[in-house]
Parts: sequence; C-alpha cells; structure tokens
Amino acid sequence: MAKHILVVDDEKSLTVLVKESLEGLGKDYEVTAVTTAEDGFRALKRKPVDLVITDFNLPGLNGLDLIRKLRRLTPQTYTIVMTAFSTATIEKDALRLGALHFIEKPFNVDELVRMVKEIFTTSPKLPTVTDPIANAPSTASSMVSQRTAKVQTILAQRGDEFDAPVLVVDDNEHNLKLLRTLLEAQGSHVHVAHNGREAIQMAEQYQPSLIILDILMPVMDGYEAARILRQQESTKTIPILMLTALQHVDDKVKGLEAGADDFLSKPFQAVELLARARSLLRTKKMQDQLEDKAAQLERVLHHYVGTTATEEILHSPEDDERAESKYVTASVVYADIRGFTNFTEHHHAGEVVAVLNSIFEQLADPVIKFQGVLDKYIGDALMAFFLEKEGAQTMAYRAAQCAITMLRNFAVEKMQNPALERLGLGIGISTGQAIVGSVGATQQMDYTIIGRVPNLAERLQAQAQPGQILLDHQTYLRIKEQYLIRMIPAITSRGLPHKIQVYELLR
Repeated sequence: MAKHILVVDDEKSLTVLVKESLEGLGKDYEVTAVTTAEDGFRALKRKPVDLVITDFNLPGLNGLDLIRKLRRLTPQTYTIVMTAFSTATIEKDALRLGALHFIEKPFNVDELVRMVKEIFTTSPKLPTVTDPIANAPSTASSMVSQRTAKVQTILAQRGDEFDAPVLVVDDNEHNLKLLRTLLEAQGSHVHVAHNGREAIQMAEQYQPSLIILDILMPVMDGYEAARILRQQESTKTIPILMLTALQHVDDKVKGLEAGADDFLSKPFQAVELLARARSLLRTKKMQDQLEDKAAQLERVLHHYVGTTATEEILHSPEDDERAESKYVTASVVYADIRGFTNFTEHHHAGEVVAVLNSIFEQLADPVIKFQGVLDKYIGDALMAFFLEKEGAQTMAYRAAQCAITMLRNFAVEKMQNPALERLGLGIGISTGQAIVGSVGATQQMDYTIIGRVPNLAERLQAQAQPGQILLDHQTYLRIKEQYLIRMIPAITSRGLPHKIQVYELLR
C-alpha cells in the first residue's frame, strides 16, 4: 500500500527538494508539497496522510498549530517538525503534540529520507500526546510565534549590502540550494562552486563581494582555497566566511590563519548567517569606496603633479624616504613662450587661456614621455626636472630629448594656428645638485625642486633666442658625445656671481 506524505514549508525550493528526494524512495511513496499551514490543513481534509513533515515557522498558522488540527482529524498520523529557529520551548511543544522527530535547519536531506524510510519500516508507536487539542495555539506557542515572527521579519529585510555577487562553495548540493535560497531572497546574485579549485577559478572570473566557503571538500579543501585566494592579487581582498561542521577550536584557528575573515559552525541559524554575511558585505563595500577614492586621488595627482611625482609620493615603500625632502642630482628644463604677453593684449581672455592650454599640452607631453617630473607652470613658462632612473637613459640625455621634442611640438602647433605666428619658444637646461621636496603652507604644498640648478635653467632660457636650447657646462659634459653642440660666449646674469660658459644644443 502506498505511503502518503505531506510536506509543508514556506521555502518553496526546500519543499521541492524534499519532495523529489522522498519520491526517490520508489513508487510506493506519494508526496504532496505545500507552502502554508492553511494549504496543508486543506490537503489533510481532502485526503488522509501517513506522515506530515512541517516547518515550524510558517506564515499565518505555524507548524504546531497545523499538528493540533491534524490530531483532531487523524490522531495517529506520524509527524516530523523542522525549524531554523530552534528553542527548548518549541521542541517541548512539538514532543507534547506527539512529533516523532524534531530537526534543525539546515539539515542533510539524505538523513531525512533515511528517517522517513525507518518510520515506515518499523512502524513505531506514536508518542503520547499531552498537549490540549485546540484550534488556537497555546500561550507558550503564541509567545514563540511572536518571537519567530520577528526573526522572519529580519530575514525579510533586504539591505543594500546584499545587492552584490556572492560565491557559495560546498560539495553538498542540499547545502548549496539552501544557502542560495537564503541569499537570493536578500537580493544577492549567487554563484556556486563544488570544491576549492573551482572556487578559485570562479572567484577570478566573477569577482564576488563575498565568498562563503565550506572546509571539508574533495579536490581542494577550504583551507587551501583560502590561502590561494589570499595570495592572488585579483582575489586577496574578497571577504571569506567559512562554514564547517568541525567543532574543534584548532580547526577554527586554522581557518582564520588561512585567510578567513569570519567563521560559522554548522548547523547554523539563518539569521546569524545573514547577519555575518551582511557585516562582511558592508566592510567590502566600504573598502571598495576607499579604493575608488584612492584611485581618484591618484588620477588628480597625475593631472596636477605628473606621473613620476605621483609615483614618488604614493608608491614609495614605507622604509623609503623618497617622498621627503632631500638632495638630488637633477637636470632641469625651463621653457618660456616668447611674445605671449603681447598676444594676451590683443585677444579675448577665453581665447588666451585656450591657446595657452593647447601649447602647454604639447610641452608637457614630452616631459611625461621622457620620464620627467612636471614641476610647475609659471605664467607662460614651464619647468620640469629629470632624475636618474634605473633602466632609462641618463637624466641629461632625457632632458635634452624633452627640449628637442618641445620645440618640434611647438612648431607643429604654430603651423596649425596662424594666430601664433609671432610666438617663439626659448629653453634652458642645467644640471647639478638641488633639493626636491614638498614646499608651501600646510593648506597646500607643491612637490618641487629648489636651489641653484633651477635658477640657472631659468637664466639660460632668458638668454635663449626663440627656437634655441641653451645648456650649462655640466649638461654639456654629460651629453656631448651624443649631440651636436656648439660653444657660445659666456654670459653674466642677475644672481650669478661670475660669468658662466654656455652651449647651444643643435638639432
């Protein structure tokens, strides 16, 4: 004779899972699945059943209320009570109503199937029912219902934190389905993996905001997977919540040392799982916001300071003081636009600024190209400096290349805009020891170079004719084998104690 089973749970995915698993026992098992106690009671009135498997926390009437009604219809029906919110009071009420078993979620569905098979194989005696049979729940059950209703409300609250991809890793399909149901109900997009190796691949591919990771799995366990995830650049900041049935403290410590951010033992309460997941997702969201701000800051520094200076300021190791003030040997390039003051007197302000920005775009580009530091714009002039860099040409050579490219770019700019016909560009280059550091008031500082070398570069450009590049003696000594250079008469200039020898870089 066929055995009739009624499954009642408001988690539809779980009812489907239990129904399919029980029907797997054979054709002698007929299973009906519903999602409310009211639907369950209507099913009982239509057709008697041999076993009722019901969740406790249901919308409307709870599972114990359903069993009370059941006892009035068919007192000898076997019952099993499931719950994710286990308390001693609920279990006591279930046993008073004659429940054969009281099981906590999440559970192994295979174990439930074994339990059902055993019931119908041994036909155990129904436990004594001591609960008063009534339509209304008992006072104790009512209080518990109120409490669990609050918990259900918590579960139903969907926070913004859960609007994020989550990777769930477990080799047990039933656990995967349960976790997926919980998280998707909160609004998460859930990816699933069945072992550690698969988890690493999927984490790299989908970049989840949280990884919920089981420990005991085939192919690669959770410990090893966590270690690898923490070592890889693309996944090292993803929060990891470890789930395991292991209870020993050493196992938890091992998980945390492997890189887990939090730890939860099985069986877990759904509310606690979601609370921990929410906390980790919130932390990840704040971390992403900080990284975005840091990237924005770096873009701003690149824009206003230049690539090399940005690297000096932001990316120096903690034990390196390159971002601090120090003496260096540098080559300084000082370029000035000739005739621009007169140009400003004959054109509108908007046109003046647009032309100046366009010219500076052409002059700044070679500074970046040849790995220099764009120090500052001074009216219609520009100053940059070059330091020795590993794997690059010498600083003086790069400064000379920069100056030559500046003249070439400036010539092209003039060809494209006839209004610039009367403008010219003079450049000075000097090399020697100077000081680099952050200079200014606490409210705003410049990363700049100061000393005799930048002053000399400015004096040289003042002596240069339009289209001319003038060098000091130190720069000449460093590039004389690589360029065609001619000596020109020594000059005297304001601020210089004696005449200095000057050279012209010929192109």
